[in-house]
Amino acid sequence: MEENRPAPDDSEALLWLYGVARHVVLNFNRSGRRRLRLVGKLASVRQPHSPSPEVQVIQSAENRELLAAVERLSPLERELLRLRTWEELSLGEIASVVGLSVRAVESRLARVRKKLAASLRVPSESSQMVSPRSVEEGGER
Repeated sequence: MEENRPAPDDSEALLWLYGVARHVVLNFNRSGRRRLRLVGKLASVRQPHSPSPEVQVIQSAENRELLAAVERLSPLERELLRLRTWEELSLGEIASVVGLSVRAVESRLARVRKKLAASLRVPSESSQMVSPRSVEEGGER
């Protein structure tokens, strides 16, 4: 989100530039750490057999459902979710980025989580939904 801050005057320009450079470096380092953690996790994960076509279809449908639910969020809600989950920013950092108070960020993120959870609710247990695990195991829920 872009903020309408006045440009720093000449006496503060160098300090402002150092601050911007610091944030760029911190973001770069955070991305590198995230990448290293992912590589470490992938190296330790046993390669499972390919899921059956049924499981692949169910997973694909679940992924489409999740993406559709995220797309239904407002641009600010998507930004808050991305900053928290992907960029791993703290509530204070997010508040600074989007120009809200920490409390406002905290409550909006809670509402976003509830909204996503509600839109992704599985129908009642009495329905004939089949989970990917039950398909792999050859049974139903």
